[in-house]
Amino acid sequence: MIFAGPVYLCASWIERKSRPFHRRLPSEMFWDSVKTLPIVIPIAILGVLIYHWLGRQTFIYVVIIVVCLLITFALWWMPYEWVTMFLKRMKIKYNAALVGVLASLPSLVFLSLCIRVFFLYKW
Repeated sequence: MIFAGPVYLCASWIERKSRPFHRRLPSEMFWDSVKTLPIVIPIAILGVLIYHWLGRQTFIYVVIIVVCLLITFALWWMPYEWVTMFLKRMKIKYNAALVGVLASLPSLVFLSLCIRVFFLYKW
């Protein structure tokens, strides 16, 4: 859970810095990836330090936890984007907070399953 805040902040920063996805040139995608280096480099350094100081097994656990959190974020973000895109296309006014809460249900279910499996089989 300690990585959830930084992951959400990084994802929002990357989304704000990148251009809209339609009609993008490969050179623009390259520069967008270069712009993410201030986030990627510290995360890589942190990964190397965790691997060096705490060992391989702890590093694997941290990677599994981060991947589960990223999947949880994706399971929230994708339904939220799909629903808001559909509502905008149909020109229906909507409450973004309500759509966000409803879209968070699949991610909360996945997170609870990850926590259950992690604590059942690891401790």
